[in-house]
Amino acid sequence: MNLDALFFNGISGLTGTYGLPPVTGEDLGERIRQASRQPRAGQQVLEGVLSRDSADQVVRIVRLLADSNVQDRSRDAAWHRNWLLTLARELAELLLGKEHTTPERLDELADRLAQPVIDQAGHPVDRIVRIVECLAKGQARELEELLLTDPDKAPDDRTLRQARLDRQARTQLFVAQTSVRTASKAGELATNVAAQSAWLGAWIAELRDVPMDALISQQKRKAQIVAPLVEKLEFLARSHRGLDPLLTDLRAQPRDIPWNDLLDLLHRGIEALLRREGDEVLWPGLLTALNGWLTSIQAPFARRGTIEGIDPTDLAQAGWGIVLPYEDSDVAPKAAAIQAALQPLLERRRSLTGGPVKIYAGRAGYRPGETASDFLARYDARPSDPVDPRKVPYYLLLIGTPEEIPFHVQYQLDVQYAVGRIDFGDNLEAYARYARSVVAAETGGDSPARQVTFFAPTHPGDPMTQNSAASLVEPLYEELSGRYGSQIGAVLRGEATKARLRRLLGGEEAPALLFVACHGMEFPRADAQGRQARCQGALLCQEWRGPGATPGEVPSEYYFSAADLAADADLSGLIAFFFACYSAGTPRYEEYTHQAFREQPEIIADRPFTAALPRAMLSLSKGALAVVGHVERAWGASFLGPRHSRQIAVFQSAVERLLKGQPVGLAMEYFNGRYAAVSTELNALLEGTSWNKPDPYKLAELWTASNDARGYVILGDPAVRLAVAQTAAARAELGSATGRRDLDGG
Repeated sequence: MNLDALFFNGISGLTGTYGLPPVTGEDLGERIRQASRQPRAGQQVLEGVLSRDSADQVVRIVRLLADSNVQDRSRDAAWHRNWLLTLARELAELLLGKEHTTPERLDELADRLAQPVIDQAGHPVDRIVRIVECLAKGQARELEELLLTDPDKAPDDRTLRQARLDRQARTQLFVAQTSVRTASKAGELATNVAAQSAWLGAWIAELRDVPMDALISQQKRKAQIVAPLVEKLEFLARSHRGLDPLLTDLRAQPRDIPWNDLLDLLHRGIEALLRREGDEVLWPGLLTALNGWLTSIQAPFARRGTIEGIDPTDLAQAGWGIVLPYEDSDVAPKAAAIQAALQPLLERRRSLTGGPVKIYAGRAGYRPGETASDFLARYDARPSDPVDPRKVPYYLLLIGTPEEIPFHVQYQLDVQYAVGRIDFGDNLEAYARYARSVVAAETGGDSPARQVTFFAPTHPGDPMTQNSAASLVEPLYEELSGRYGSQIGAVLRGEATKARLRRLLGGEEAPALLFVACHGMEFPRADAQGRQARCQGALLCQEWRGPGATPGEVPSEYYFSAADLAADADLSGLIAFFFACYSAGTPRYEEYTHQAFREQPEIIADRPFTAALPRAMLSLSKGALAVVGHVERAWGASFLGPRHSRQIAVFQSAVERLLKGQPVGLAMEYFNGRYAAVSTELNALLEGTSWNKPDPYKLAELWTASNDARGYVILGDPAVRLAVAQTAAARAELGSATGRRDLDGG
């Protein structure tokens, strides 16, 4: 196996091979490094424009605005879009050259023109006036940002950086916590002296990755970090006097002790404890104390996404709303019809919020061409600020196709908000069935006997499914089954057949949470049988014999698609998690151009669409509550770090939040946090590519991981919860032994 290769690109239904060939980190890293210079090349073009007399350009732009008679706000959305495209074409030819007038580039530029300029109303003329100002003042970098900067990127201001750091801290603290929270770890360290120092060094190294200095003020550091550690160790020291020297050192530290200095002290103190002759370390108690300490210092980051004082698990505080596509009408007939179909769900949410739910429809709905920032700005909110439910609710259910409300808007909103989507087109009865299913699951008393089932096939000669089984699914299963017992099940490797998956998806073995890790099928947009719309993202089961084993089309008997879901399947109360390519949807343009070594993104679908299987699951008479899946290809970077090191804390944390009865939108905050944290690290690395050549594998891993983490989305209401979670979680927290209880809860 080539450890440098990046896998998990989906399986082509036409050829039975990877949709994209595996690529090495070395090759991909160099490709990304070169591509990162392209904006600088764009700036050079603009500098060339500005080096000439810009008066002529200014005059021509003013004439362009005059000739277009300025945008008529009374026109419909299609007229507005055509007007923007005309402006984009004229500006691109004038300032950038004809090579920037491809349909894709013009679409992007038109989107940028529709974006508001800071502190202005957002009319395209405002942005063009700003372009004229840049021309007049020779501001090449500012002009580049107006014309060439990725519009999907939120402003990298101090507030957004703070939010990213908060999420990074939460995630990394959870990573460190997994090393001290299980009884099996205590038993291993008690019996294996050789492993003790190695474990301690690795654990301290994990803690060094927590950006604590950037998150907690100097004045509060000792109170929020050192004091809880002393408190936990003091309790243990009553029965273990060997901790006294460490406690003395901790109490003597100044208020503003740096985080790394504290870790050095902790490392030395525990090492000294290990070296004491004839003194047995009480590992269960020590790990319990350390686990409790990590739990306590997560308190400053506990409010995920919302402003201080708002409990995101309580809909009465966090709020709930729906967002429909814009309709230029006071009546908004389509929105009214969908709301009528969803009435049982709307009434249920009103009962939980204790008041009206927020409905963004008609002229208040999502407008074509808006970014998430544009949409929020209309309601005095920003994606870089913590969520204030008085402005926009924390839980948002988008209703519509990704052509009506684009995937990138869902990604952007999901950084701070808990966002889901339902997309049944014009099928009003499907909306009604979904609403009834959610209400029935939340108010009924029945629940599946098994809480969680993991499903993971592996295929000969296929490193990706072998990795996803061995490094993701099996460790998750072992960890959770050790805590929740027989309520956690697994269907792995040779047992993960299509027939077995059918029993899990609506048959006699249906669980409350189904976690699937497999390949997703992909088909070209020109497929003669129309399988892209019907089968893209279908789940490839154990019957497939691996890439290239049987060249040619993959038989439908090998994969589970919407057509295989029984009309009377009972998915009541189910939340599904599909770690598979295209399992949630397909964008119009591919998002992994670098892996394919192409200069421009390829059009992979005539229009963006949500996957057929989750749509079918949600629209059954006894339908699922939600499906978490992936837009575009999913990659091993989701759970594999540098050189294929295992990183599953995000998955484990999300699953455990669901098992504790928390809403699926809140559970997915760990993935949003990973996206923000990885993107921050990637941006820092890319900023230095012009003068320093970074490790290509690290660059490739971060770039792939950032795009991959962004692609996880919820199809369904983000406020739904597992029906049986709270009872099971309570049993797990109580435990049958004091040691187990302490290790789990700190």
